[in-house]
Amino acid sequence: MKFAELKKHLQDGPVKPAYLVTGDDAFVMQAAVKHFAKLVPVMPEMNISAFYDSAEARPVVDACETLPVLAPVRLVFCYEFKGDAAAFSEYLAKPNIAAVLVFICEKPSESLLNISAELELIDCNRLNDGQLAKWIGGKLAQTNTQISPNAVQTLLNYGSRDLTRISRETEKLGVFRLNGEISADDVRNLVTPDAEYKIFELSEAVAKKDRAHAAAVLKFLLNSGFSEVNILSMVYGHFRRLLYCAVNPGDEGLAKKLGVKEYAVKIALSQSRQYSPVRLKKICDDFHQTDYAVKSGAISPRLGLEAYVLKILA
Repeated sequence: MKFAELKKHLQDGPVKPAYLVTGDDAFVMQAAVKHFAKLVPVMPEMNISAFYDSAEARPVVDACETLPVLAPVRLVFCYEFKGDAAAFSEYLAKPNIAAVLVFICEKPSESLLNISAELELIDCNRLNDGQLAKWIGGKLAQTNTQISPNAVQTLLNYGSRDLTRISRETEKLGVFRLNGEISADDVRNLVTPDAEYKIFELSEAVAKKDRAHAAAVLKFLLNSGFSEVNILSMVYGHFRRLLYCAVNPGDEGLAKKLGVKEYAVKIALSQSRQYSPVRLKKICDDFHQTDYAVKSGAISPRLGLEAYVLKILA
């Protein structure tokens, strides 16, 4: 079940005895927790239990088997369970109908995944652009503020589609343009883009042979506190991702294999079409030569970074 479906599911029912909330967006996961908390409208201090980094199933099961006090259900949150989840199978075979057990894990353990068939999965990965745009619009409506489509797209790019970051920046923009309309220029002037977005921007500049823009992006990253070695590694990691996308364009499991978010692969697939696989392989090979020269002391990190980007441009 997608996060966007959770609210209606809990309102309309039937509510399941156990859920697994998981995903890569902490803000979305916390929003899911708030939806569950609404199942207990009275005396939450008596009817909501929470276990953190627990390795024992028994205390969690005991909480689930306790009847609620003047409330329709007892709610039991179990964050990042680290023990033997098989111990929950006996309880889930005959659960307390007045209890709801919610596991909350960014990356569930193998043990918890083994009982996933007995749990209702809530997908809290980053929302897609349409869902994020709708969320931004709803948030700004609270301050009677509008936002242009271009501004929305710029905000999503600058915030790497992370709802925690986007929420904070949306509030700031809403106060700035109270009762008005936020433009793309407002976002550019008030929001600092994430480093990951700047690396994408650098790749675009390189693909278009735009030396001035590439130099400006490098200057921004250096002024943001990143070392030359860190930037060199980020640039290499980005182009290596483009290479994998170029040679595996139809691999639906590529994000998991690369250990990155789905949206990052989506953008990388688009950017990889601006290069041939041969050119991307050459860019990656050049990095190893540059990396060796820097680490052996043959050249300085600053010179190595500039030389590497110039090689890509050439």
